[in-house]
Amino acid sequence: MTTGIETNGPGSVPISRADIQTITSALLGLTIASETITAECFRSEPPSDSYASGIFYSYDQDSGEKHVLDAFLYVQYSNLNGFDHVRALVALLRANQVRTTALATLTRSALEAFSRSWFLLSAEWPGTLTHRVISLLHAELKYPERYEIVLHTNDGDAVDPKEKRIHYQNELKRLDLPPAMKIEFSQLVADLLNHHLDGESGIERYSDLSAIAHGLRLGVNSFVARSDKGAIERLIAPRELVMNWATEIVVSMSAPMDALIEAFGENTRHQELLRTAKLRAVAAIESISDDSTPAV
Repeated sequence: MTTGIETNGPGSVPISRADIQTITSALLGLTIASETITAECFRSEPPSDSYASGIFYSYDQDSGEKHVLDAFLYVQYSNLNGFDHVRALVALLRANQVRTTALATLTRSALEAFSRSWFLLSAEWPGTLTHRVISLLHAELKYPERYEIVLHTNDGDAVDPKEKRIHYQNELKRLDLPPAMKIEFSQLVADLLNHHLDGESGIERYSDLSAIAHGLRLGVNSFVARSDKGAIERLIAPRELVMNWATEIVVSMSAPMDALIEAFGENTRHQELLRTAKLRAVAAIESISDDSTPAV
């Protein structure tokens, strides 16, 4: 991944325009399919025999249904956020001048969004799902509470983050659930990648992306193009790293989408739509990865 601050490593071979067209077409195809599935799943009531329906009705009235709705709303928001970042990455890759440090930032944000969705959808029990979504909402308010930032709803109503966090803590007690989990958002990404990329270090991949996103020298160094005399000229798009990011996006998007389809009754049309888009994306990435010489 990223290299030591005195070397250039994988940044030596820039990605070609042909490679970019192949990658972006694959990512866009998977994104469009996932957007369609997400929209259709949340457009109507889930099938009565589905996990989504069963988990909602597992609670007595006024018990935990609102938190189940919050969980699925969180999934929908996370997916939309992830799709938005992937579309931005595709547009940036297709631009005449590719700025790789920005590509890394978009990749990291997409992974963060999809990892939240997968974190919720991978819960096997109603209590686990409720505990996770309340913990996520509680964690989101940590810094607003610390810095006494007053938040507002879409309707303009003021929200005190301290009071809201106390409300979430009380809800966990009322539902006889454990205290709020300590959520490490970086760990959510690492867990998703570890689960779906055998033998890979998810936290190392996330750390690499963060080093670039934060503008650290050890991260940006991998994208510096130098002249024959060693002078720094510009940033380039390293072929190897862009391929790694494309793989991470395909994996991180596919995981929650598989789980979403399963939760909403395993609609066969959705399964086929996602399967086809995934196969095309994987085939596109493998066609480039298997070719040691960049396409012209």
